[in-house]
Amino acid sequence: ISSPGNESILFLGGPGSGKTTVLRDVTRILAETINVCVIDKSNEIGGDGDVPHSCIGHARRLMVPELDKQADVMIECVQNHTPHCIVVDEIGRTREVFAAETCKNRGVRMVATAHGDLRTLVENKALNRLV
Repeated sequence: ISSPGNESILFLGGPGSGKTTVLRDVTRILAETINVCVIDKSNEIGGDGDVPHSCIGHARRLMVPELDKQADVMIECVQNHTPHCIVVDEIGRTREVFAAETCKNRGVRMVATAHGDLRTLVENKALNRLV
């Protein structure tokens, strides 16, 4: 995970399977050596306070003001914060998939989660571009 490179990672699993917990640890590890931005739509990654929870280390957190704005915040992050890596919990909409592709095409590593398993992801036309 912390090796140099631009490989993106997608964690899949059902609700309560530990995806977000792993995402926090990966965020903390990556933020020790590179510029990491967390796109936090429900305050599950960095917590609910003004200061992000220490579990994400030195990562910068960008809060998403409304659920349907996550894709916009992802693009804004690349344009304004020059991240090496963007961390996103629960990519689940077509706009978010296209935003992830845009970020990746601009050289930003993506670390994200999505609900389900590989089979359901591949069969989901809105999300199968993630693999």
